[in-house]
Amino acid sequence: MDSWWQALSAFERVFFCIAFPASAILLIQTILTLIGLGHDGDVDGVDADTDTGIEFHGGDADADHDIGHDFSHDGDHGMDSGADFRFFSIRGLVAFFTLFGWVGALLGAGPMNKVLAVIIAILSGLAAMFLIALIFYGVSRLQSSGNIRYANAVGRTGEVYLTIPASRKGTGKVQVVIQERLIEVNAMTDINKPIPTGANVKITGMLGDHVLLVEPL
Repeated sequence: MDSWWQALSAFERVFFCIAFPASAILLIQTILTLIGLGHDGDVDGVDADTDTGIEFHGGDADADHDIGHDFSHDGDHGMDSGADFRFFSIRGLVAFFTLFGWVGALLGAGPMNKVLAVIIAILSGLAAMFLIALIFYGVSRLQSSGNIRYANAVGRTGEVYLTIPASRKGTGKVQVVIQERLIEVNAMTDINKPIPTGANVKITGMLGDHVLLVEPL
């Protein structure tokens, strides 16, 4: 082993010093992912999730609207439309240095121009980052497919949880079953009088990502 290392050029040693630790980290990440312990702060965690916003409902109407809207807009809407494509992530960077190191080391051992070898190694690393990002983007979209889609409420009936002001002058809340889950959703109405708490309503449409249009039954 020592004789092999001594026979390498300084150029090759640099790439091997990058390739070995990066490969070890990639192997550890892969094992942890397979046993369910892997985590990437930039990519994983898409199930942040719809229930979070719902559980905060209750109490003061203004605070309820602000908190509920922020959580559901930032969390659920992002998941319904698909997770973000994250090119830069921990896994992506590890994959970059792994492929960058091995490609550079292999090309550096041959007659290829050193500058060209570095360029090809960089491009190979970027390709690895893109592939990792694409894989986890696809996984994230699969995970998000089971989240609540508020459009599924249209045509259903619900019960008013917080009074809905008349003529779209404000937002109330309704409780409705969507995808076999009872949730609370922001709601508005076109009728010229408020719909009080406890009244039964029909969801007739959507006014936004998380705002239902309702009318009394």
